[in-house]
Formats: sequence, structure tokens, C-alpha cells
Amino acid sequence: MPRIIFVRPAETDYVLRNAILGRSDPDLNETGVMNANILAEVLRRFRVTFVAVSPLRRAVSTAGPIEHSQDVFIHPVRSFQSMDMGDWDGMDKDIINTTDRRRYESWRMDPDFPTPGGESLREVYARAYTELVNIVEHAGQDETIVFVLQQTVLRAMCCAVMNLPLEVAHRFFMDHAAYSIFERSYKGGPYQMMGWNLNEHLPHYSAAMMEMETEPSEV
Repeated sequence: MPRIIFVRPAETDYVLRNAILGRSDPDLNETGVMNANILAEVLRRFRVTFVAVSPLRRAVSTAGPIEHSQDVFIHPVRSFQSMDMGDWDGMDKDIINTTDRRRYESWRMDPDFPTPGGESLREVYARAYTELVNIVEHAGQDETIVFVLQQTVLRAMCCAVMNLPLEVAHRFFMDHAAYSIFERSYKGGPYQMMGWNLNEHLPHYSAAMMEMETEPSEV
């Protein structure tokens, strides 16, 4: 059955600023570039046959080393665009959590609650899941498909492949340039999580950064 590997884009400078990152389009910083290259080497143990990415630069740049190391092409998919964070895009997360805490908490917990001027998790799910199903259905049974998607999109897709309600999406967390593996045990059966937030290849992901990332700063 097709294996699915979800990858969160590597680090940008927005992480260092503790800023919420939606459709703003920074590229990877120096650490991000290094970790994307290390990730590509780790994924060489799989025979990656298809790489689908968000069209934003941080996703495309994270997937670039995979493309070069495995001789596959990157496929930017508009439906995998990052969540529209509206008025919050680029703002300090702590400031939002203080000045707009009520809406921020509602957005985190309610998949139907949109960001101010943006979209809800349910809307992200609706546009991304159809595309994911189409890609998986056209893959061969022994293929490995890599999806490089921003974290909120990944959260929605994790719920989708495991038939979980979107209300639990906020419980999923992945480090930048980490990956998670999902496989089926039989044709037509449900996907099972075989490995989550695999990050041992990230030597420079500090404990301080992990503490900073306990809430979503990039989506």
C-alpha cells in the first residue's frame, strides 16, 4: 500500500521571532537549509516516488534536497497552501494570546472558528483532503509519497488519514524538518501511524526552541 510521509518545513526566521506564520512567504534560514539537507539524507532509506508540497518557499526549499537526492520532481499543489491566518499573520504569538486571547483560544479548539480575516481548520481540511486522496489513489501499492506541508495543514491531514475528528487536531505537533510515517496494513484499510515527529536527525534543535514551539507558531 502507498506509504505516506508527512514533513513539516524546516526553520525560518519567523520561528526566532515567535511570530505566527501563515501565507507570508519567507525562505529557510541557515539552520533550516542545513536541516533540510540532513532530512533528505535520512529519507534516502525510502524509495520516494512522489513529492507534493505547499507552494510556499519554505516548503519548496525543504523538499528541494529530497528532489535532488532521489531523482523525483517536486509538485507544488495550490490546495496545500498554508492556512490563511488573516490579521494574525506575522504577529507575535504572545501578543495575540494577550490582546486577542478569546478568539485565539476559540480558533485553537474549534475547527469551525476562523482566524480574523482568514479561514478555519475545516476549510483547510476541505481543500486539502480531496487533493491528498487523489494523489494517494493514483500511487502504486509500493510507492512512498512525501507531503511537505505547514503544520496546521499537517494536523488536518493527520486527522483525515486516521479518521479522527478535527477537534483533536491541535494535539498533533511536529518539529521543523521532522517527519511522520503512515502505512496501511491491508488494501483499503485505515492508515496507521508508524512513526510520529521523527526528529533524531536534527542536532541543532535546542531544548529552548522546543519549549518555544509548544504552541503553533507556524501553520
